Amino acid sequence: QIHQLIALFLPEDKDIQNYGLICKKTNSSITNSVWRKRFSMFFDDVAGLSPKDAAEKYAFRKHVSTKWTCFDLNQHGGLITKNIREIQGRNQLDLLNVFRGLLLESKASTVQNPYYGYIDVEGKNLEFIRKLLSGSEVDIIDSVFNTSFDKDTNDSSGFNKVVTANDKNTLVYVIQLILTPFSLDPGLCNSKVGHFDISQYQAYSTAKLQPVFTGLYKQVVNIRWLLHVVNFFKFHLKSDGEGLLEHEYRILEHDEFPQFWTGHIKGGTQPLARHWKGVHMYMEENTLASLRGWDGQKSVVHTDSLDGNESFEDMDVFFDTADKPPSYVWPENFEALLGSNPFEDPAQQRRAKRAKVSMDSTPGVKQFWGSCRGSQRGHVYGRVHALTTQQGFHGFQRLTMMKYYTKQDANGHDIYDPFQAWCYEGCVLPGGRLIVGRWWSALGDPNSSTTNSGPFLWWNTHRSGEEEIKEHEALDFMSMFEHSISFAV
Repeated sequence: QIHQLIALFLPEDKDIQNYGLICKKTNSSITNSVWRKRFSMFFDDVAGLSPKDAAEKYAFRKHVSTKWTCFDLNQHGGLITKNIREIQGRNQLDLLNVFRGLLLESKASTVQNPYYGYIDVEGKNLEFIRKLLSGSEVDIIDSVFNTSFDKDTNDSSGFNKVVTANDKNTLVYVIQLILTPFSLDPGLCNSKVGHFDISQYQAYSTAKLQPVFTGLYKQVVNIRWLLHVVNFFKFHLKSDGEGLLEHEYRILEHDEFPQFWTGHIKGGTQPLARHWKGVHMYMEENTLASLRGWDGQKSVVHTDSLDGNESFEDMDVFFDTADKPPSYVWPENFEALLGSNPFEDPAQQRRAKRAKVSMDSTPGVKQFWGSCRGSQRGHVYGRVHALTTQQGFHGFQRLTMMKYYTKQDANGHDIYDPFQAWCYEGCVLPGGRLIVGRWWSALGDPNSSTTNSGPFLWWNTHRSGEEEIKEHEALDFMSMFEHSISFAV
C-alpha cells in the first residue's frame, strides 16, 4: 500500500511505470487498482467500472490524447502524404470514440465562483476535452465542414443533400454539435468560421428542402443542417467586426454563455429547465428570395437582420408536475400547424404500417408554456418528446412551439395579434441545455420558398433575465384569447 500511495503522488504516468521497474515489490504494487485510482483523478467516476476496465480505458484515453489528430488535413496542402492520411484517419476515429465516451460519461456539477458569484459547470471529463481543444493537437471544432467526412458536400452538387445522424460517418457531426458550448465559448475555438455562405443558405432553407427531423415518427435528426445553424450563429456571435451580435455576446456575464449539462445525460422525454436566452435572425423579403435562389456556384453572402434590432431574448418555460392535470388543453390548430405528437399522427402511422415498423411503447409528450422578453413581449406554448439514440447518444429531443408576440393596452393587458404568431421546431441537444432549429410564420407554409422563416438558437441559463417572468402570464393570455387563436391551415 505504501508503494501504491507513493505511485499516486507521482506527476506523470511514465513516472509510475518507471517506479514499477525499481524492484520486485514496486513492480507488484502497480496493479490495476492504482490505475483505477489514477482514472478517478482525471475523469468522472463511472459506476461499476472494474479496475481492469478502468485501467484499459485510462490507458486508451491518455494514449489518444497524446496524438496529433487533424481533421482538416487539406490546410496543410502537399505536406500530407497518403501514409499520413491513413494514420490520421485512424487517429480521428480513435478520438471520436474517446470523445463519445467522455461526453456520455460526463458527470459535471455547478460551482459558484467565490469572488464574482457566477455559476459555472465543471467536470473532469469536460476539462479533459477543453484542454485538448485549447492546444494545437486537436482541431475538431475549428475544422467544422472542412474534414475528410465533408468530401463532396460543400459544392453545388452536394450541399442540398439531407445528411442525418443515421448516415455513415456522421459521428463527427454529432460530436461537433454536442460540443457547441465549447464552440461558442468566447475564449475557445476562435478560428475563422468556415463556409459561412453555405451555412447561411442552409439556415434559411425551407422545411421541404432541409427538414429538422426525418424518418418514421420524426425520430432522426438532420445532423448536418443543425450543425450549419450553429456555424451560422457562431459567425454572428464570435466574428470580430463582422458578426451582428459579436459585441453584445462578448459582454454577456460569464454564466450567460451556453454551458454543458450537469449530472449524466438523461434519456426519454425530459422537461426543460426554466430560464433561457436566445437569438433569432431573419431576412428582408427580397434578400431572402435571392438567397433561396442561390445555385451554389459563386460565394455570395446576403445581409441578415435582427428583429427590431433585438440582441437576445429571455424566456422562462414551465411544465406541469406529474401528479397535476394539464394547465391548458393543447389546441387542435396548434397540432395541425406543428405536428407535435407524431406518434398519434395518422400519416405517420400509415407510413410505419407500410414499412412494417411497430412501436411497443412511445416516449410520451410533455407540454409547457411560458413567456419571453426582448424587443417585444410574448407568450409560448409547446411540447417536447424524446428521440431514439443518434450515433450512440441518447438525450436528443424534438421541440415544437407556438409563440405570440403581444403589445399592451393602456391598462397593461396583452393584445392578441394574429399576424404576430410564429411556429418553432427545434432539436434539444443531449443534456437539455441547447435548442437549435427553425421558426416560421404561422400564416405560411414552412415548405414554401415564399414563407418567412429562419434559424434560432436557445440556451439554458442559471438565472432569469432582467425582468421577472411569472408562471401565470402565458396561461392568462391563453385563457383570455383561446377563442380568437385560429389560423388558415
